[in-house]
Amino acid sequence: MRPALATTLLLALAAAPPALALPEAAPQEVPAAARALAALKTRKGSPRLLPPGAEGRLAPHWPRSRAERREARLLMEEFWNLRGSLGADLAWWLAKVLLSATRSNTGIRLGTPEELRRCLEILERLPRKRRWSLHLEVPAGVVGMDPWLEVAGEGVPCRAKRGIHSVIAVLRLPRPGFEDGETGLARISGDYASGAPVTAAHALAIALALGPEDLEQALGR
Repeated sequence: MRPALATTLLLALAAAPPALALPEAAPQEVPAAARALAALKTRKGSPRLLPPGAEGRLAPHWPRSRAERREARLLMEEFWNLRGSLGADLAWWLAKVLLSATRSNTGIRLGTPEELRRCLEILERLPRKRRWSLHLEVPAGVVGMDPWLEVAGEGVPCRAKRGIHSVIAVLRLPRPGFEDGETGLARISGDYASGAPVTAAHALAIALALGPEDLEQALGR
């Protein structure tokens, strides 16, 4: 796809109010990728990126909070402007976000210290520094935490997790605290992750015509 067309498409997806459909002028490969992304399911068969009842919608699902929508647009802009220098790292980051997040858990799940290091290095290249939250999910009886702590830091929160067999790092962008006139929501839980990274990654993948198979290849699968 020509860069100018991709940029136009991304601007349409980031329009206010958020787009609910793809622009009619979108290149042919874009709807195919968007359709495949919309069909992504979790292991339990639930929609991964879109809410129930949104079948057939190809544009990303936008958060309710205006503050989160603004954050999503900023992330889209920053990653888009860095796409040339990021190269394969951009597709890898999109894959880690979109293939691990769900509608109820928007955290980025990273399975090795090397993946965590790569993700943190990518985020360090963004011009705006954000309040990313990191914790480690740890199975019972785990040993050999040193490689993780070298990357995450000695003070990283560790949470015991049943049903897993190895350490998993979870990186999240906390939802903005209550902003009068911004969120429109009465109470914000401090443990609630913002949906902005998933929305941004979804829009970027559509604009780049990256479907699930392309994302899997970006992860080397």
